[in-house]
Amino acid sequence: MATQQRGKKTREDVLNTAMHLFSLHGYHHTSTNDILEAAAISKGAFYYHFKSKDDLVLKILDRLQDDIQENVIDPIKEATRPESIFESLANPVKSLSQNDMARHRLLLTRFTLEMSNDDGELARRINQTTVWLTQKITAVIQHAYDQGALSTDVTAQNTADIIVVLWHGGACQGLAKQQALLKTLELLITSRISTVSPIHPITRPHR
Repeated sequence: MATQQRGKKTREDVLNTAMHLFSLHGYHHTSTNDILEAAAISKGAFYYHFKSKDDLVLKILDRLQDDIQENVIDPIKEATRPESIFESLANPVKSLSQNDMARHRLLLTRFTLEMSNDDGELARRINQTTVWLTQKITAVIQHAYDQGALSTDVTAQNTADIIVVLWHGGACQGLAKQQALLKTLELLITSRISTVSPIHPITRPHR
């Protein structure tokens, strides 16, 4: 049991260290040796948990997707008033300066800028993650449309595309620019509020 716990801690240390270094320097300017040195682990310990640097990035993308689902998508699903949709959608930009995990969400933006046009598994997975994010937001916006809570002058898909672009923009900008993007996002959502009637949260089918 103690060995398993140590192994789990080592894996988490590597993930956390790599996320920090990638967020600072990017994928191409962070070597495996940089991660080994910062995490204070041996090469053998690294390759016990990860097949390669690319495999490490894939595991980071898994973690980012889980984080976005739990801290971004699920709260939006639970929104019960139109105004709360904006608050939930704005949180990813608002929280960029508040905690490490939120700042690490900009990794998706950095990875997209660095590698989305490359060939190979990493580029494919990065693009898949952005598509997944857009689809999740589209479903939430469509749910609000269907209940008459938001006006439908723009499609849910187009609205979701704009939101994802604003998120990426917020991750790349300083605090002042982030505030301007938040205002744009607020106008985007609040201008579409067509009623103050409650929204029924999205329910998950029973299995």
